[in-house]
Amino acid sequence: MYIWMILATFMVLLYSFNLSVRNDMREIKIEPQAEVVVSQLVVQQRAAKEYIRRRTPPENGSDVISYTEGELSCSGDLENYLPYGYNCDTGFTSEIYCLNKDDWSQGVDDCTSQDAMRYLITYGYIPQKWLNLSSNTPTNDLLKAAQHVLGTDTSFGYAVHLDASDPASGGHSGDKNYQMAVRGREDTMVYIPNYVVNNGGFSQDCACSGCKRCLVYVTPFE
Repeated sequence: MYIWMILATFMVLLYSFNLSVRNDMREIKIEPQAEVVVSQLVVQQRAAKEYIRRRTPPENGSDVISYTEGELSCSGDLENYLPYGYNCDTGFTSEIYCLNKDDWSQGVDDCTSQDAMRYLITYGYIPQKWLNLSSNTPTNDLLKAAQHVLGTDTSFGYAVHLDASDPASGGHSGDKNYQMAVRGREDTMVYIPNYVVNNGGFSQDCACSGCKRCLVYVTPFE
């Protein structure tokens, strides 16, 4: 009897080698893993947006905003706005920039000024697993995951450098040419203000010529 059990097990193993790979394997295994990466960045950006909302009139009980330019600490500033158990060791950074609303290549000293526009960006390196090394762009799995999580939101994508001759959009007279943009899955382009490109942590991590490719999510606030 024991020998027959061994033979039966052996036959089952041989048969299993002939089974074809499921056609939907990427959908049920690979893409959900990519969605985790996208969701981590999205959750942190939304927590940062809530941080800003709570410090903006009339929610903050004041006539002016009560936040300023700089990095938002995941385990400090955003702690009360993140879901329980969120892992702050994801490598994503959230920053607020205060720009001259008429010239996005310049900052303003006073974030509460009527001439200021606030700009929130969350960014981080694309893990090598989700990076096409030959093109240095996100894999289709990661881009599809972004579409599943965010739909057609063009404010999310990966940071790309632009040719200096690329004209700016939006009519900001002080920014004739942007240096970088957010590129989405459908090759949509949302320009990143030059002040953000040239200052703060984003300039060091994502904007330098030798920087790794970054995922980014941007939100402007008037």
